[in-house]
Amino acid sequence: MLVKAANPGGSLVPEDYQLRAEQYGKPLGGALQGLRRIRTGDVRVAYQVQPGRVVIWAVKHRKDIYRELERRLGAGPSKSGSPG
Repeated sequence: MLVKAANPGGSLVPEDYQLRAEQYGKPLGGALQGLRRIRTGDVRVAYQVQPGRVVIWAVKHRKDIYRELERRLGAGPSKSGSPG
């Protein structure tokens, strides 16, 4: 079931993601530690679980998302290269 998320864009988010977001996706490491990602085909959604909310950091093609996250967070590339 999809429910309307409480965010300015009013996008639709699966209800389970709203209730248990920390159980979904893969945790990122290195300079992006604290973020998680969900993949759907070639698209990645990077998000962060905070008390009472989920913050979406980026929705991008898999080849671009980690560079975009590093740019937004002011972090350099991780030692092991791009995650994922």
